[in-house]
Amino acid sequence: TARVIGRQNKQLSKQIKHLLDVSMWERQQFELDKRWVNLHDFMTDLVEAFRWEFKDQNVTIISSCDLNEELEVFIDEMQLATAIHNLMINGVKYNDKDPIIEISCVVADSLIIKVIDNGIGLSKESTKHIFEKFYRVHTGNIHKVKGLGLGLFYVKEIMQAHKGTINLKSKIGKGSEFIIKLPNNGRPKNSTR
Repeated sequence: TARVIGRQNKQLSKQIKHLLDVSMWERQQFELDKRWVNLHDFMTDLVEAFRWEFKDQNVTIISSCDLNEELEVFIDEMQLATAIHNLMINGVKYNDKDPIIEISCVVADSLIIKVIDNGIGLSKESTKHIFEKFYRVHTGNIHKVKGLGLGLFYVKEIMQAHKGTINLKSKIGKGSEFIIKLPNNGRPKNSTR
């Protein structure tokens, strides 16, 4: 749909500014552009944009986000979308079979978003360093992967800027599970809170 394509174009332009954002963080000049966003629509649009991006490839995406359609959260929509998109893309890039990406959401004391893939996975040693700037994992026979080792550093910085966390569970050959926890500052739609 036009809305999904428009959203994806915005996302690509944000990714182009990726390196600038990282350098701004380092100078501590970066500020989130936070506003109240409908969480159900945000997650639905994100998943549909990803499906559209990979519609001609053998990529499966499973969404298990059972969200209250009225809930709004106070986030920087573009930064958080870029971070989650980065995790989903990694599940495709670092994969030696037909990628399956699962995204789930739970709203409790925290907003918990999980991105799970069936990719090549990571060793315990790599898991320790994966969020460090410029850290890159040796990908063996996967030669299609290029990058500066900034993607997951950037994701971690976005989560910290939102006063949240990101953690990783992974095993070689068994895929990866990224767990995002953000403050549950949600409010019902049209609330004045």
